Amino acid sequence: MTHKVSIIIPFYNRFELLFKTLKSVKNQTYKNFEVILVDDCSEEQLNLEIVEEILGNIPLRYTRLSLNSGPGVARSAGRAMAQGDYIAYLDSDDWWDENFLKSCVKEIKKDKALAMVYGNTQAVVHGEIVNERVNNYLPNKILPTLFKYKKRFWATGACLWRAEYSRCEYWLPLRNNEDYIHDINVSKFNNNIKFVRNAILYNNRTAMQRTSRTKDDVYCALRILLDFDDLPSYQFISAYFFRRINDYKLRFNFKHLLKIVKILKKEFSFYNLKFFLSCFYLAILNFTDFKAYKLKRFFRV
Repeated sequence: MTHKVSIIIPFYNRFELLFKTLKSVKNQTYKNFEVILVDDCSEEQLNLEIVEEILGNIPLRYTRLSLNSGPGVARSAGRAMAQGDYIAYLDSDDWWDENFLKSCVKEIKKDKALAMVYGNTQAVVHGEIVNERVNNYLPNKILPTLFKYKKRFWATGACLWRAEYSRCEYWLPLRNNEDYIHDINVSKFNNNIKFVRNAILYNNRTAMQRTSRTKDDVYCALRILLDFDDLPSYQFISAYFFRRINDYKLRFNFKHLLKIVKILKKEFSFYNLKFFLSCFYLAILNFTDFKAYKLKRFFRV
């Protein structure tokens, strides 16, 4: 029995890049999939005849949003239409190696305990591959990996999720850190992931009109995280918070300060009193509008 994959591709303008992405989907050696295109209110109408010509007999679903809302809303809309056993979210300026789906499906089928498998990401700058996202360390848990390291080890387009864990309500109306919130939501129900070496995503770093990301969305994402309960791990969550506070020059009010302290208490079991008091001190400094750049010396992970 072959399992069906739903490939969700949001896009905004940049039709030529979208067509290249669709050609990489068409060339997949694993053939049991559907394509779901979500037009994030492009300035012009997509010519679906060109899309159908590229995809041939591959099942296609299409929807157009009434407002340009960003990747979180677009992926949520696409997920609501998906009928596959597995879900993949591919950005319209990226593309896959031809064996991406075959390699990912093979690995996730072998282990029902997995919520997701992820491949490597090769960054492409002006047509040249410049680096790989995954090198030596291969995490097998969503948390605390997302909290500990400055960058995710898996790009959104390099993942294949079991449909029961990647739900449309996990994609929130954000343009920044929306992928972190989705993944953290999944971790509450299944925290297990696996790296698939032969699955490769090519990430186009020099594509035109890339999504604009604002610090307001980061602030909203952190506020949402403050209300999360029953996470599988709180280790390194303070690093996640203070790193973003520093990078985006954010400041929290007193109400949120109390919630930050509450989360720090959950992390306390992993560290000594000195570490906890240092985190508490940083939270107080942030509340009193102390210069955010001073925080970076504490968290260099």
